[in-house]
Amino acid sequence: MQCVIVAGGKAERMGLSGQRMPKCLMKTRCLGIDEKPILQHVIEFWRTQGCDDFIVISSKAYHKKIEEFMDYCDSSWRVVSPEKDTIPEALAAMAPYVHARGREKFVVALGDCLFDGRFTQGLKEYDDAAIGTMQSDCDFGRSYAVEVGSMNVAHSTIEKPHMGLGCYWFNFSVFDHFAYCRGITEVIQRIMDTSGIVSAIPFEGNYLNATYPSDLDRWA
Repeated sequence: MQCVIVAGGKAERMGLSGQRMPKCLMKTRCLGIDEKPILQHVIEFWRTQGCDDFIVISSKAYHKKIEEFMDYCDSSWRVVSPEKDTIPEALAAMAPYVHARGREKFVVALGDCLFDGRFTQGLKEYDDAAIGTMQSDCDFGRSYAVEVGSMNVAHSTIEKPHMGLGCYWFNFSVFDHFAYCRGITEVIQRIMDTSGIVSAIPFEGNYLNATYPSDLDRWA
């Protein structure tokens, strides 16, 4: 499966404002393992989920640094930088490089979301889209929440007990929605509103949306 990683943010809340380093290249430990860049943790996790082809979406300011880092990766990879540092531009930039067609899926993952655990349900072939979720009393202010009904189908991106985890499975038809939406959450909602099926894929384990320096200390 192909994995698109949205990375290259300025990380101002990480204390990197004015520095030429994206958040995804900050280093952290996981379970006592030697320090690695966040992006390496992200790639290694998604490899365990069957991904062997990576597209990293970066701002132009960080393109070269992320390319230099990706040289370590022995999977197929490409770094893509949109003309503007906006979510719609980033989403549109994926299209020429995504291989999924028909019902074959690719996953979009945020480059500052760390996982240590497993998804407990596989993807259904008939779904139009899917979103990683977990039951949580975590800080919803850092993410958004998903109402999950019977058969693990997501109904709306509103504040309910399931937290969205910054990972999404799509087929190629999702690009029809990007022109009408400002971000991935709006894409998910539009698919729901147009009678598409969005599955909630439950995750069990540890999860972190890395936002502040203290987050990386807790993850270590």
